[in-house]
Amino acid sequence: MSHSEFKNIQTIIRVTKTTINNKTGEVKTSVEYLIANFKTTAKEYKEKILQHWRVETYHYHLDELTCEDKHIAYIDPYGISILRSFAVNLYQLFLNSHIDKKPFGTAKVTMAETKRYCMHADMFAADIFEAS
Repeated sequence: MSHSEFKNIQTIIRVTKTTINNKTGEVKTSVEYLIANFKTTAKEYKEKILQHWRVETYHYHLDELTCEDKHIAYIDPYGISILRSFAVNLYQLFLNSHIDKKPFGTAKVTMAETKRYCMHADMFAADIFEAS
């Protein structure tokens, strides 16, 4: 495909999504078109999107749990990055080992709840290292 406004289009994929609103039961269908400047199949494109969102999700947790975007490490930024990743992994280990339990009372076990618990529970460090 060639067009003066769109150089080097290699792939166009049509995606039809159907979603159901759990509260109202309303069914909504939408159509999207994905455009790429490389040759691919729909399955490969889906995998690339999922890989991208795995990274974005990890960065979201990294930023929310360690406030990464608000702090600049002038001294040894690589080491600080490793420590932040280590902290997020500890949160994840705790979350995984308590997913069917309610360690926070009635609260659902999420990364955010785990962080709040960590900030207010003196024994959290012992609990989290025990989980791993």
